[in-house]
Amino acid sequence: MRSKTMAWVLALAAASLATAAPLRAEDTLKVAVGQLTTWENQMTLIGQDIFKKHGIVLENFGTNGAGETLQAVISGSADIGIGMGTSGAMRAFVKGAPVRMLAPAFTGSNDLYWYVKADSPIKSLQDTDGS
Repeated sequence: MRSKTMAWVLALAAASLATAAPLRAEDTLKVAVGQLTTWENQMTLIGQDIFKKHGIVLENFGTNGAGETLQAVISGSADIGIGMGTSGAMRAFVKGAPVRMLAPAFTGSNDLYWYVKADSPIKSLQDTDGS
């Protein structure tokens, strides 16, 4: 009788373990970082502990700049890309690349310029006059 009870207990324990929800592993995000050593692109490196506290592990890898970062995201080698310029990301989006901007790292940066050819009649933004 005792062995029969023990068999039932073991069977119930096995059944409860089999139907228990699996432990949730941390989510991993692959992050392509353009120019990994520049200060502007350090948020994913410096903030790893903050992300980990929320169950996200960042797998950072560096690229040689915006073009490689964009290609890593488009090809699926990276989930997120940082360190790309706004105009580069917009250009890829307009051409049909499957990318979306999530958030700016820095806004109001003074090193973003719009260029025209030297012989262009446009000398300032006012010269575009709605065109």
